[in-house]
Amino acid sequence: MDPEPAPQPPASILNVDDNADARRLLSLLLQSEGYRLLVARDGREALRIVERVPDLALVVLDIMMPGIDGLEVCRRIRRRAEERYLPVILATALTDCDHIVEGLAAGADDYVSKPFAQNEVLARVRNALRLKRATDQLLEARELAAVGLMTVTLAHEINNPLTTVIGNLDLVLRKGVDNEKAHRRLAAALEAANRIHELVQRLIGIKKCVSTSYIDSVRMLDIDASCAADEPGPPATEGGPSSRTEAAPSSDCPRAAAMPAAESD
Repeated sequence: MDPEPAPQPPASILNVDDNADARRLLSLLLQSEGYRLLVARDGREALRIVERVPDLALVVLDIMMPGIDGLEVCRRIRRRAEERYLPVILATALTDCDHIVEGLAAGADDYVSKPFAQNEVLARVRNALRLKRATDQLLEARELAAVGLMTVTLAHEINNPLTTVIGNLDLVLRKGVDNEKAHRRLAAALEAANRIHELVQRLIGIKKCVSTSYIDSVRMLDIDASCAADEPGPPATEGGPSSRTEAAPSSDCPRAAAMPAAESD
């Protein structure tokens, strides 16, 4: 019997409003539905939270704020180069068509009118979160397709010459080498070739794309975590979010042994 999928953590929603009463009212409403709330009192604080919290699922953003207003915050969120889509709902007391169009043109996905109507707010939040999940799934599928194409290419372009290297090294070592230093070097070369073969086999076994920091803003594929992405791991804690999914190497990712060579001189 297949294990039940792990329950999803509550969605993290950023509530941005300079009005303390409006901010508190919306936070209480969303918390009562089980969402995890973060709050910001102005646009500058909101942008800092967006940069710092990678697992945000939604921003509910007041338009009329001093300093950086909601429209500019929305534009800056949309200009960010990031892997995951972040939906934005604008909260506004300005109900004329021009202001609504301006908000949507700035990159907002939806809007809610102030003062809040509970049913309307909850319906629009649920719709935005459904959009977020669907977009993330589409991006994941595209990433996995791209990695799949890469691994097929690697398997073809690397495995063919590597088979020759491993086979011949194995043949020489089995027939024997008189020089001890040469034997050590050949054994080290065989070990390195087997590691390359193992890497290719593990890339073929990737289940989900998981990246990790490499240098500066450059990220690289985390092969161990990507191979083990479907395996159950330790429960998440309420600490700060991590930029990397920690996972042990999967037993489904086969380890390579030296490939036997044909008996020839």
